[in-house]
Amino acid sequence: MKNWQTILTASVFSMVILFCTSTYGQIASTKSNAIAIGFHINQFQNDFGIGLNLTSPYFAKHLAIKLRTSLMWNEFLPSGENETVWASYANSQLGILLRTPVIENKINVYSEGGAAILFPNNKATARGNVIGGYGLFGFEFLPKDKFNYFVEFGGIGTGAQTEKAEIIEVYSNGFLMSVGMRFNF
Repeated sequence: MKNWQTILTASVFSMVILFCTSTYGQIASTKSNAIAIGFHINQFQNDFGIGLNLTSPYFAKHLAIKLRTSLMWNEFLPSGENETVWASYANSQLGILLRTPVIENKINVYSEGGAAILFPNNKATARGNVIGGYGLFGFEFLPKDKFNYFVEFGGIGTGAQTEKAEIIEVYSNGFLMSVGMRFNF
C-alpha cells in the first residue's frame, strides 16, 4: 500500500509542476487554447485503465505538453496457482503534442509521442519501474469552449513482463486506445 501512496504523491506533484510552469508560459487567447485537465478510460494491449491527464497551453501555435497518469489492471495466472488475478499498476506518460485544426474551433487532429514509465505490481514482477515510449494519433471534438471530448489510437512499448506468472507475458505493450474528456481553464 505504501508503494501506491508514493506513486500517487509523485503523480500529483508532477501535475502541479506542469500546471505551474505552463501557466507562466504563454497566456492563451481562447478557452480551447488554455490549460486542460481531464479524465480518460484506456486500454493498453489487454490491460484496462482509468486516469487523469493534463495538457499545457499551446505554444508555437500548435505544440503542447501532455502528462497523463493511469491506474491499470493486468490479468494473469500467478505461478503455481490455478486462478487468474487482476494486478493493478500505474502507467505515467509525458509527451509532446502537435495539433492541427480540421474544422476551426470544432474538430482538431493531433499526434503525440513521448516517454512512458510503469510502476509495476510486485505480484506480477520482481522488476522495478520500467521505462518505454509511446506514440498516438488523436481526434478532439470541441462542442463548447470550456470542454472537449477526445479519442486516441496508437502504440506503446515498455518491455514489461509478468515474470511471476505461470506463463510469462508482456503487458502495457502494443496497441493503445483511449477516450475521455478535458476541461479547459
